[in-house]
Amino acid sequence: MHISCPKGCTRRAWRIAPHVLAIEPAGLMRRGSASRATRIATPHGIGDAYAQMVSKVRHLGTAPALEVYDDLHGVGGLFIPDNWVIAVGLKDIADISDRILSTRHDDVAAIARDLARTKGPRVDDLRGLLIVSGMVRCVGHELGHALIHRGWVNPFSPDGEAGADYYAGQIDAARGTDWRLGEMFFRAIGCRGPTCSHPSPENRSTAYMTGYENMRFRAA
Repeated sequence: MHISCPKGCTRRAWRIAPHVLAIEPAGLMRRGSASRATRIATPHGIGDAYAQMVSKVRHLGTAPALEVYDDLHGVGGLFIPDNWVIAVGLKDIADISDRILSTRHDDVAAIARDLARTKGPRVDDLRGLLIVSGMVRCVGHELGHALIHRGWVNPFSPDGEAGADYYAGQIDAARGTDWRLGEMFFRAIGCRGPTCSHPSPENRSTAYMTGYENMRFRAA
């Protein structure tokens, strides 16, 4: 999952120390070209949300480990099959959240008020709400990649990104999570134009909502 996605931006990542990843664009082999990402503590609530996601998925086997990093340098999130790890970048999700808030502040505020009426306490920190929501949706997307890697059918094949969005929608529905911030997140990370290698905002929204509406699996 990338915050921006011109052709050629696909990244590869590998572990260079127990809590450090190296990240570089695929095919870029210059010495010293890789950026570093340092693992940080998983923010409050994200680990519990991931455990709930895993509990809703049948036949996954051992779930990928969840790791949160300070900055994945525009990647947003990664599923690393060789290490069986989902990595999420805090700065990456904060950047997405800031972009959403700058363009859809009133929509976010209205959703926050509605969620306070129906689900719990009032939330005044809209940026914090978006960051948590975005991290959870990013984790769901990367878990979707893991499911497809394990052989689950991708209804949007050969588009692996839309397929992962689809399973993120299914996971949200299985958890009983409100879809509106999820749809907003996936629309925000869409790419438009001839240089895009990832789905458009409309296609990402459609994939997520199709998964949400067609949720077929239940808690084990």
